[in-house]
Amino acid sequence: VFPVSKQIFLIPDIQHETFPNFFTDEVLKARRKAFDQALKGAGAIITISEYARETLLNYSKTLCNDIFLTSPSLQKDYLKTLVNPPDELVELCKGRYFLYPANLWPHKNHRRLLQAFEQFISNDNEDIFLILTGHQKGWPALKEEFSHLPITLLGFVSPQSLQFLYKNAISLVFFSLYEGFGMPLLEAFEIGVPVICSNTTSLPEVGGDAVLSCDPTDIEAIGLLMRKIAHDEHLRRSLISKGKQRLEKYTWKKAVENLGIAFNTVLENQHSTTKEESTSPLVAKLTSYPLVSIV
Repeated sequence: VFPVSKQIFLIPDIQHETFPNFFTDEVLKARRKAFDQALKGAGAIITISEYARETLLNYSKTLCNDIFLTSPSLQKDYLKTLVNPPDELVELCKGRYFLYPANLWPHKNHRRLLQAFEQFISNDNEDIFLILTGHQKGWPALKEEFSHLPITLLGFVSPQSLQFLYKNAISLVFFSLYEGFGMPLLEAFEIGVPVICSNTTSLPEVGGDAVLSCDPTDIEAIGLLMRKIAHDEHLRRSLISKGKQRLEKYTWKKAVENLGIAFNTVLENQHSTTKEESTSPLVAKLTSYPLVSIV
């Protein structure tokens, strides 16, 4: 009963149109139905990066031109320090390691990262390993293929444990094929960890000059960046400093201001009500203000 034209939708990205092969037919059909309905008839759209905004505006099914940028910032819980880290976590973090916090989804590009890490290990005599976190679906096959490499998969960890992992890492490695935003970059900037990542989608926008980046499909280039960041202390300090400055660009205040503009835009565009709305007290009450939906 709530008119779509009075709804505000948060659409972080339309990855399914760039990489449809990463989704089952059923999921792809459901996503297209839901997203296309929102993009055709919504009162307004909010999204999380300028890259995502441009992608939505240029999408052939988009009829809503009121698309507002509401980039996220860090969650307050993430900033809480882990007071008593588990002994096994402390022991693990005594070594030198790269960190990749990402679910084992196709666009997260784990296989190429592990291939690059394999090259890095073969050309480097140091005892450096790789820590992965996130959903473990699909791990057994990868584990068997790369069983000779020093890799630890921790699965899901708490925000505080993840913060502890960041703090002791050589760098964040984030060579995803597609990101609507890329929150791990902000997490690394906050903790003070250098970042090497993809040069595609939203990551150049979020990372700016505070990251080293390359083509996420170029295995050799990824390996070279790993070597560069592992052996150049001056470079790591420089990136950490730039990351702290970059973090100031992303605040909840700015996101809230743009959300407020989206609300006012929808309200201003509603000059009349339908016959159904005027005859139903419940609907009239429900439609007094815009509705925010998260897809």
